[in-house]
Amino acid sequence: MKIENFIFRKSFEKVFTKERISFVIKKMKLNLDINNFFDFKPHRKIFIPKDEYNSREINIPDLKAKVIQKIIQEELSYALKFNSRSYAYQRGKSPLQAINRVKNIIKSYNFVIRCDIKDFFDSIDQDKLINTLEKIIIDRKILYLLILFIKNGSLFRGKWSDKLEGIYQGDVLSPLFANIYLHSFDTHFDKLGYEFIRFSDDLIFFSKNYNEAEKILNLISSYLNIFSLELNQQKSLIKHKSDKFEYLGVVFDEKNRVYSIENSRLMSKISNLSQETKKLNLIDAINTVNNHIRGFKNYYLKIINNYSQLDLLQKREDEILIDKIIESKKNKTITRKVDFYQILLGVKTYVEFGKGVLSVKFKDYPTFLIERAYEKIKFATPKQSAQKTIEKKRREYYKNYLKSTELIISKFSSYIYFSKGRVKVRTKDEPVKEIPFNIIQRIVILNKKTSLSSYLIYKCSQHGINIDFIDQNQPYAMISYFSSMSNSLYQKQLKIMNSKIALNYAKSLIFSKAKNQINLLKYFNQRRGDGEINKKIEIMEKIIAKIKATNSIKSLLGYEGQISQSYWFGFKEIIGVDNFIRTHKNSTDIYNQSLNYAYAILYSRVQSALLKEGLNIYYSFLHSQGHKKPTLVFDMVEIFRQPIVDREIISIITKHQKLSQSKGLLSETTKKLIIQHIQGRLSSFTKTRYGKVTYFNLIELEAHSLKVAIENEDSSHKFFIAKY
Repeated sequence: MKIENFIFRKSFEKVFTKERISFVIKKMKLNLDINNFFDFKPHRKIFIPKDEYNSREINIPDLKAKVIQKIIQEELSYALKFNSRSYAYQRGKSPLQAINRVKNIIKSYNFVIRCDIKDFFDSIDQDKLINTLEKIIIDRKILYLLILFIKNGSLFRGKWSDKLEGIYQGDVLSPLFANIYLHSFDTHFDKLGYEFIRFSDDLIFFSKNYNEAEKILNLISSYLNIFSLELNQQKSLIKHKSDKFEYLGVVFDEKNRVYSIENSRLMSKISNLSQETKKLNLIDAINTVNNHIRGFKNYYLKIINNYSQLDLLQKREDEILIDKIIESKKNKTITRKVDFYQILLGVKTYVEFGKGVLSVKFKDYPTFLIERAYEKIKFATPKQSAQKTIEKKRREYYKNYLKSTELIISKFSSYIYFSKGRVKVRTKDEPVKEIPFNIIQRIVILNKKTSLSSYLIYKCSQHGINIDFIDQNQPYAMISYFSSMSNSLYQKQLKIMNSKIALNYAKSLIFSKAKNQINLLKYFNQRRGDGEINKKIEIMEKIIAKIKATNSIKSLLGYEGQISQSYWFGFKEIIGVDNFIRTHKNSTDIYNQSLNYAYAILYSRVQSALLKEGLNIYYSFLHSQGHKKPTLVFDMVEIFRQPIVDREIISIITKHQKLSQSKGLLSETTKKLIIQHIQGRLSSFTKTRYGKVTYFNLIELEAHSLKVAIENEDSSHKFFIAKY
């Protein structure tokens, strides 16, 4: 080793420029004044529990001292060239490299000498370290600072303690001091021709035979005595390479070529992971787990091949995340599998999915975790779980029922006709689709360029199957075959239109709509905790209180407008689209087009339900009557917009499902996506005064309830309010 490679010649002024100090302060994210910067305080001494009976002394340096030490450490680490056998605390060196070096060296040797230095940092002779530094550091000011750091005292409860021996283990400079102190040790044994690796005070030497190994161990002990150091006898041993030995936390089993984590470290890692995630929610637990795995993969996973240990770590990760899924579901912060799946997509694993403990029959790791969590919940309470399974099967039945009984045509230039007991749909460049006629209950055509055979219309009239026509998000026609229209019911509707009952119905309707708007905002904001949305909800609730006292439709509509203004602000905040403004007709943006398209589907279903009850859809109590305006449909749609349409559109947007346009209008794929969501929502169950019913049944029940109220001239009629 050339002597010039171990001398630091830079001056104090060149090392400690104002720019350099300011840069390091900023890098360390500290707020320090650089005036009188070298006047740092003594260390602050604290004690932390080591185990049940003992504590560990920790000495914390002043922030200024940390910055100064960081600058010197960077300079000396760059300038001083240490021996190649030394791997600790050096640029370009790592524990991983040390382990790989051991793997290579052991191939040519039979014995290993494992030893470490007893109380190394506390046993360093300060005078000998300073003497070594005097030979290395040319500038006396820098040397003076280094000596200050070695000798600097500490304070505990106002009492000063001198530092008379050793160096502070927590100082930035301590690892560098350690390497400087043992540099001559490395050089000495390198010149003797021995093969070894040193990582701070952790040593491993290699020999061909046992006698040589004993000789090396004695030489190490003798040489360390020169530096006032001694070996830790309990950790100093000689082993044949066919026996297992440990170095830097890795257990070497050369006989079987197996490399493992030292058992106490493995248990410590499992324990630490459990403790750190104990009080965290699912998302924070995932971040913590990922950090652990990232560190593990950067070191241990590049070394070890003991798959039983990897499986043990993986099982613990599985247990932690499964418990967090269960916890989230129980406290209702996350309730749907699709939401869990999105959150879990970024989680890392110790074991590659499909191998070892993760060689399971699931498509991916998130699915595996979700299914295991749901299974655990299911069998924790068998009776409740059995009931939920029945409810789920019932929901699926109604969902499939709705899909199979409702024929929706969205593509242009389609031709629909009846043939041999089946409805057939012919579309350009696509095979003919066939649906058994006896299962169809409703046909919806979502454009104005679809043709129908007259025989199909005839067959629909025989079986009371409605045909709804919608284009550009607006219903424009309907072929209906209900025969329950009643002249006496029409007269009752007319009578009510001009009475106080109509005002009561209008007030009840606006109240229900406003409550549905508020409840939806609360539902989506419960995890967000957006203060601005909460303010808008408070405003809405204050306005609702005024509805009961109003005496005119005009003032009622004024309150509705104010409430809706706050509602659409909340809607905009939830979907995260800053420039969103609610528009109804001729909308050009994809969000309003999606809402309007879904409203049109809802509109046709509400209209069908009202006609089925024999109500005149042109007689209403809220919206102004107009030529060919089915204003009663406009009234009834209001209470279903939020729980059926708005909720699903928000879900589509916030879950980043792709919405797209074609020639300024919704694309076919987007229309299908919206239809799927609305059908899914219509087939889902909700709690009502009629019991637990699907939304598509609820629409019919609300229409029937309104009919009964009109027939009985019941002024206390109430409309549906959704609860989540």
